[in-house]
Amino acid sequence: MQLNLRELGWSEVSNGDFEAYKKVLEVFFSFAFRRLQGKSGLVKFYCSVVNTRIPGRSYSKGKRGQIGFNREIYFHCLSIAKRARMELFHVYPDQRSTNQPIEKMALMLSRGMSKWGDRRDHPFRRVKFRRSHEYQALQISDILVGAVAYRLNRHYDRPDANADKKRLCDYVLGKTSFDKYIYPTAFREKAFGSYQLWFRRHQSRASKTQPSWCP
Repeated sequence: MQLNLRELGWSEVSNGDFEAYKKVLEVFFSFAFRRLQGKSGLVKFYCSVVNTRIPGRSYSKGKRGQIGFNREIYFHCLSIAKRARMELFHVYPDQRSTNQPIEKMALMLSRGMSKWGDRRDHPFRRVKFRRSHEYQALQISDILVGAVAYRLNRHYDRPDANADKKRLCDYVLGKTSFDKYIYPTAFREKAFGSYQLWFRRHQSRASKTQPSWCP
């Protein structure tokens, strides 16, 4: 008998789905405690938040958008590697259409770390796309970043906001402690612990338009 497994993702959450999604996330949040006691493995979640309206930056479709998106992946991975000085990395972004060879990024990242004085021999061993419907870790990541974006972009505050998405958002932000870094008009960084949230700073002049955030 063949089972048709449903892919989990933030965009798929609808009314009535909260309990099912919560059970899946409970497994994730308890994994390290149940499976890694006395072992060297770690389970951490890092979330970079990008202002998609920075002047001169493009995150839409086309070659410029691909370069802009790859740039953010590069700096996100570099930030993690600077925090985890003893680790080696395999990076698996969600599959997307691009003309930019993603595999070359492993060498670029290792060279970038070398410029910062890192002594590891090629800390980034592999960067390859993976299809999210085949990998549960990508599905979990999508739910977590979806919850952050839902609150950060104020979809949570709309009168017609999905009730179960709001419950799931509250659950995720509570478990990660991101809820303690929410203010009436803004999020604040949480750059420590097993669940970290930081904002990408750009050197270009700040946009005059209302920010649109993309975790």
